[in-house]
Amino acid sequence: MADEKKEVVFPGGPTVEWVEKTKEAVGDVFTTAINDEIFIFRLLTRTEYKNIISSMDGDGFTREDDVCSACVLWPEEAATKFKANGYPAGYPGTISDAILRESGFVGEVQVKKL
Repeated sequence: MADEKKEVVFPGGPTVEWVEKTKEAVGDVFTTAINDEIFIFRLLTRTEYKNIISSMDGDGFTREDDVCSACVLWPEEAATKFKANGYPAGYPGTISDAILRESGFVGEVQVKKL
């Protein structure tokens, strides 16, 4: 059993043990991939969202970076790389969209007229 916890979830990724401990600490975690790079993220809380929106200076790119920096857990250096423009230009927007969608801030909502 201990050997299973030391296995990596995907090549170059975290161990099963890391994922389990992370889920205990932050709740559900999700993955998304861009090209061959896999990112693991947690959900954004409403308080975090409000803080990000209220601290924005009208720059949507900053919002994307802030959402990613707050929620992307893997790769572990991702938070600093998002702030330092260390990823290709479209990565923060794509990952931020996934985080916001899974967190319930955007997406399809079914509405029914009564």
